[in-house]
Amino acid sequence: MAQASSAPPLRSSYRGGLETLPIEAVIYLKAEAKYVVARHAGGELLLEESLKSLEGRYPEQLLRIHRNALVARQRLVALERGTNGGAWVRLQGCDERLEVSRRHLPEIRRWLSR
Repeated sequence: MAQASSAPPLRSSYRGGLETLPIEAVIYLKAEAKYVVARHAGGELLLEESLKSLEGRYPEQLLRIHRNALVARQRLVALERGTNGGAWVRLQGCDERLEVSRRHLPEIRRWLSR
């Protein structure tokens, strides 16, 4: 866990201000239009950095579940299957269920079975 606390925070320079968010506070990151939204317990933070870049910077903290979403590994609670064959993840501290692509299912299952 000491490694996680030494990770640099996320930085957002939006509307003339600068905000930082510790990576440990992130619940998930989702691409929306030309920004990435970082969801945390206190709300949201808009980032200009790509998901691919964030995934590379925080490989120990983040797990890709879809081409448009990364989740915090420590917040991953369960994988749920729908009747239509789709899959979603449940995250600690979040009422939303996020869609999982078939491509990323094996890695999510491995992480949850640890």
